[in-house]
Amino acid sequence: MSSARSFARPRRPRTIFLLHQAAQSVRSRLEARLRPLGVTGIQYTILAMVAARPGLSSAELSRRFFVTPQTMNETVAGAGAARACHAMRLRRGTGAC
Repeated sequence: MSSARSFARPRRPRTIFLLHQAAQSVRSRLEARLRPLGVTGIQYTILAMVAARPGLSSAELSRRFFVTPQTMNETVAGAGAARACHAMRLRRGTGAC
């Protein structure tokens, strides 16, 4: 007698795995494009959310990103510093801050 397993279809990747693979690909490309600007993917995402929802507090951002308010403050401060550095580089025409 053969087992039912021998007749089972081969397992295909689960949808969640495929979505994760696609997200990783997009994130890698985003990080590569942002690297010259000195901004990380998470900083870009936060800046985009703040631009779309003016007045969003740091506490609200931290809840949306599942991080502590302290971590959000550090991330936002880093994004602001990166943006300021990039603006200075553009004005000076140099690669250093």
